[in-house]
Amino acid sequence: WYSEANSALIPLLKRLSTEIKAFEAFQKNRHENVIFPNIPPHRRPAAQGRISRQRRFKIAIVGGGFCGMSAAYFLILSGRYNGNDIVIIDKKFVGNGASFVSAGFLTVSTEHDCAELFELFGREKALKYWNAAEAGLKLIKDAVKNLGISRELEANSSLYLCPSVKKLIDMEREAKMLTSVGYPARFVRKTELEKYFGIGGFEGAVYSKIGGYFIHGHKLLGSLKHFLAQSGVFMMEGTEIIDVKSDGNILITSLNTQISADKIIVTTNYAVSKFRLLGFLREKVYPLETHLALTEQLPASFLRNNNWIKATFMWDTTYTYTYFKVLEDGRMLIGGGRDIYLKKHLHEIE
Repeated sequence: WYSEANSALIPLLKRLSTEIKAFEAFQKNRHENVIFPNIPPHRRPAAQGRISRQRRFKIAIVGGGFCGMSAAYFLILSGRYNGNDIVIIDKKFVGNGASFVSAGFLTVSTEHDCAELFELFGREKALKYWNAAEAGLKLIKDAVKNLGISRELEANSSLYLCPSVKKLIDMEREAKMLTSVGYPARFVRKTELEKYFGIGGFEGAVYSKIGGYFIHGHKLLGSLKHFLAQSGVFMMEGTEIIDVKSDGNILITSLNTQISADKIIVTTNYAVSKFRLLGFLREKVYPLETHLALTEQLPASFLRNNNWIKATFMWDTTYTYTYFKVLEDGRMLIGGGRDIYLKKHLHEIE
């Protein structure tokens, strides 16, 4: 079977070689100009390489996605730390992982609907959860302004779509609850969805005129990274943690270097479940992976007749992490959780 596979694949790869080279060139161009704009050359992975065998920092951050970079960003803004007090260590590059394929949807919603929060925790605690989500959104908006990319932040309305008749009562209640906490929303029935929004296949929806914001994820990543590099934060990219000496807060890296720090912050999302050295965290992390896809450009006639759609993002009640939005160029962005990954690793969680 090996020789048969080779005989079939090699001619195919030869025909595709020019396309592959073109794709590699596109990837390189995108990496340099879109994701990490204006990063000083000496801060790029190729030049950072190996540091001295032993190095001390006040803060060591393991994982360089949105969470890791934000931790460094806010520590610097606090005035308690300078950039050169901090090191970010990432197995690939700073700005990869889930952050790299972020859809950029910013909402105050949580894992639970607003009405469900009130049922589970009572009004006082539910408002604390909701206000925390609001505060988080404000922090991001303030950071975007401070980083000079406010034009990349786009206010959007939202449609929370319901495919099930059984959940329509919940949708009506959700609209009322959102309005009561300061987010005006209204329940939209199936006939209205079809008449005013041109959407079929759903029984109803909750429409919010101010549903949240949309941000260009790559530009936010690039701007954060540029700020940190300019502030003197050291970034060890292509570097894996292979051992931890907890008695002295010491990290041993794949570059055969030793990093000691007063504080170690771990921001590796689901990958921490694979981190054998932090086994005690495994039970606290849900290994969810996501996908992100773009369609071809939608028909111009459809876009002309549905102007509202470019300023609205949508998701549904069945698959909370499935969402979609039409971008300015007319393509539809689709994202969500990867059920295959979850089913494959379900036994490990159990």
